[in-house]
Amino acid sequence: MFTVPEIFKKLFEKTPGLLCLLDSNSIVRLINGEGCSSLGYQVDEIVGANLLHNSNQSRTIADTVWNQVVTGSSGFRVKLNHKNSGVRTYLFNSREIILNSEKHFLVQGVDYTEIEESKRDVIIAEKLYDLNLNRLHKTLIELKKAKFAAEESARVKQMFLANVSHEIRTPMNAIIGFSNVLANEVEKAEHLQYVQAIKKSGDNLLKIINEILDFSKIESGSFTFDLSDFDLRDVIDSVSSLFELKLKELNLNYQVAIDPKIPKVLVGDSSRLYQLLVNLLGNAIKFTPKGDISIEISLINETNEQSLLGFTVKDTGIGIANENLDKIFESFNQATNDTSRKYGGTGLGLAICKQLVELQNGKIQVQSELGVGSSFMFEIPFGKPHEEQHANISKLNNHALQGLDKYRILLVDDNDINIMLASKIMLDWGFQFETAASGALAIQMLEKIKFDLILMDIQMPDLDGYQTTQFIRNSNASYSKIPIIAATAHAG
Repeated sequence: MFTVPEIFKKLFEKTPGLLCLLDSNSIVRLINGEGCSSLGYQVDEIVGANLLHNSNQSRTIADTVWNQVVTGSSGFRVKLNHKNSGVRTYLFNSREIILNSEKHFLVQGVDYTEIEESKRDVIIAEKLYDLNLNRLHKTLIELKKAKFAAEESARVKQMFLANVSHEIRTPMNAIIGFSNVLANEVEKAEHLQYVQAIKKSGDNLLKIINEILDFSKIESGSFTFDLSDFDLRDVIDSVSSLFELKLKELNLNYQVAIDPKIPKVLVGDSSRLYQLLVNLLGNAIKFTPKGDISIEISLINETNEQSLLGFTVKDTGIGIANENLDKIFESFNQATNDTSRKYGGTGLGLAICKQLVELQNGKIQVQSELGVGSSFMFEIPFGKPHEEQHANISKLNNHALQGLDKYRILLVDDNDINIMLASKIMLDWGFQFETAASGALAIQMLEKIKFDLILMDIQMPDLDGYQTTQFIRNSNASYSKIPIIAATAHAG
């Protein structure tokens, strides 16, 4: 689809006379309203047509005219057919420009019919419109500079948010992690209540941070999907497990129905599907004080290449008023003005859900009735794997973590709190491990000790995780093939 910046379109409309943008085949890509009026056509009757085919001239003359367009001539005459009143004569000026990395021609014309009939001075009109065309060309150059500046600003903003996210997520992960550790060790019920309050607050804050960062990446166009094989039922089990205690605490009836015709293994981004369902199910629980909540998944359509699945998250909660349904998926918007005060949240969750669905070529909608409940429905197409290669995916998942306690792990991280938390977790699991506070120290330890796995922080001073990994991989040492897993709070 041919697109131009919105400001360029507005500039077109403000330019007097006939102004059109032609591609290298003389096809009209854009024309202003005054130009359409002067020819008696609607915009959609001209855009996409060959301008010179409208010409009231022979093919030879039309070719000559096109040559004048291509060479950027000024003051040449073109006869065009008016839709309702015969032939009109235009005085044309042309200039070559580059849009969307392709050559185009900006053509401006003044209706010369009356001028010709009244013997007006052609030179004056020519200079006047040539001046306008030059101004338009200069404006286009400035527009390109402004676009570059805006893109650079977006890149800097994204880098800033990525760095800030690392600095925020690192302590937040420590707060949540040590809260989990303390929750298993405190004995007094009162202390346990305090620890659980800290963890809950940390989880909520981390969710808000993640939503803001996801929204920023979607807006900047840097959001990506990791496509791989996954078992849909494993994803649903993980989502259900996450809310199991909350559902019991609120005494809510919870059911899951999965169409048995859905393939066991699909190809897609399982983590983003998990995020979608967690967000929608979390909202259903938050806004349902009593009653029922369900997840229904159906196979809508299937081909040799993909399966189109439909997901419905339904609740019998407070519902949404009909006048608020149209804005429910808007950014920083919630169903009512007091929703944020009563239930919390940024108003970004559903906006992100909408973007996640649509970026995967799907669609999402909501049906709701105030006081009765809501149903959020979305469709996403998933690919199909080669069955012979993935028949045992569940077996691999079920046994992937068995026997890891026999291996020696090297944890590379410059943050003392991260090292303390990771060490506590690995001690509890019975792993053998060593720690290194820098990439250089990690390389020294690899020279002396045999490791089976490396957990590598990405953002470190001096040698960062990328550089350290590159050094390890490029070395001819025995440790060059050791598996390395990135461990970072960076939003990237």
